[in-house]
Amino acid sequence: MPFFVYYLLLDMANLRRFVEEHVPERHRGVGVRLFDEMGDVVRGYVRGRFTIALVLAAFYAVGLLILGVPLWAAIGLIAGIIGIIPYLGVISGMVLALGFAALDGAGLLQLLGVVGVFLIAQPIEDYVLTPRLIGNKLELHPMLVFIALIIAGSLFGLLGLVLAIPVLGVLKVLLRFFDEFYLRSDYYLAPAFATPATIPSETGTTAVQSAAAATVSDAANEADARRAEVTREQAAGSK
Repeated sequence: MPFFVYYLLLDMANLRRFVEEHVPERHRGVGVRLFDEMGDVVRGYVRGRFTIALVLAAFYAVGLLILGVPLWAAIGLIAGIIGIIPYLGVISGMVLALGFAALDGAGLLQLLGVVGVFLIAQPIEDYVLTPRLIGNKLELHPMLVFIALIIAGSLFGLLGLVLAIPVLGVLKVLLRFFDEFYLRSDYYLAPAFATPATIPSETGTTAVQSAAAATVSDAANEADARRAEVTREQAAGSK
């Protein structure tokens, strides 16, 4: 993963240039702004994860110091940094702390205290630090972050927990972009159509008038035909 990220960062400028060149000139300004907003979301997520890692490292170190675990600072720092990957920091830190505490002759209560430090830290990370630190940086509601973590973790496991928040942030950028596009579209700004109540009334009035005119015309034609027939009969009788 470090090598992958390193080479990806080396070519990031070329990748961005490649994408920008394939966006039509008339849309390039909007496309660049969209890419920049997505980049801000990812950078905010990474900074938030490192902030959480440092807070957890301090929490682990203080807890292990109180319990008298050897190498408490190193174990806390390792567990906090590895904690960038959800749950891996807790597991690795707990194993290291229990191992060194057992080698130092720790009693049962001390070992249970070590387990308690890491068990308390995990819900603090999930329910307090992640929604507030990362959610605030990405302008996401803490409850929305919490729901995204639950759904992504249930569907995709560890990978879902890692990618849930950045994907949610990118989706928010896209939804905001399409919402802005919709509010500026001709469809949204077009004038209102005639009300449905007006259309049937006008249509109905026109239909009634047409029917009445047609009826009057038919009656007049029929009366003219009858008068012509009576006139022919009278002429034949006189002869």
